[in-house]
Amino acid sequence: MVEYSSKYKSEIFEQFCYIIKKLDENHKKTMGKEELIELIKLVYLMNPDSKGKTRKRTLEETIALVK
Repeated sequence: MVEYSSKYKSEIFEQFCYIIKKLDENHKKTMGKEELIELIKLVYLMNPDSKGKTRKRTLEETIALVK
């Protein structure tokens, strides 16, 4: 897969839309831990090549906070 192809961008956009949809569906109720972990994993996968920027916590550390 070419990093900047329209297919790549459309896949990332679809993931983004899925995350937003799930957050919107749960805005008035508590989200389950497993569902939240699924969304966190998707967010971390969306930008693997962060151009030198790093996240404050690793995926494992973030998931450990949720559990």
